[in-house]
Amino acid sequence: MPVEIIINNQALVKCTDFGYLGSTVSSNARIDKEICYRIGNASAAFGKLQDRLWKNRHVSVRVKCKVYRAVVLTALLYGAETWTVYRAQVQRLHAYMMRQLRAIQNVTWQDKVTNKEILERAGLPSMADILIEKGLRWLGHVHRMGQERLPGRLLYSQLCVGNRNQGRPKLRFKDVWRTAIKSKP
Repeated sequence: MPVEIIINNQALVKCTDFGYLGSTVSSNARIDKEICYRIGNASAAFGKLQDRLWKNRHVSVRVKCKVYRAVVLTALLYGAETWTVYRAQVQRLHAYMMRQLRAIQNVTWQDKVTNKEILERAGLPSMADILIEKGLRWLGHVHRMGQERLPGRLLYSQLCVGNRNQGRPKLRFKDVWRTAIKSKP
């Protein structure tokens, strides 16, 4: 359903998705298009460093991984602090990151090296941990800025009207993550 943006009683834009501050905002709050866009940006950043860095045998894997985190992960996760991610989206981002880390470390699937070992060699946490850390850092900022400012009001507000489809709501990643942490011994 298209969304109307109205300013001074004039409809300016009717759209379902639009770009704002380098991110794609959707009327249904899904971030699938944003993830596709971010993967494209990260692939471009990764490709620009292909010959000079990733294939250079004189640069250590440790340095390559630090550059990867600073350049490629920054492009991939721009704006991720405010994302509401679902499990499938986290898995897609994680698979993308692992594919690139394996290329950096020159490890193929035939080498039978686990993702956990690849992440340990790179000194990076999993994608789920990175997203949780980013979200918690942003929530800390919003919590400290107070409820009188717009982000604080949005964080602590509730919808007055509205309806949702029949059935159980789709679980977000943070819903599943909370239950997984509580059930661990």
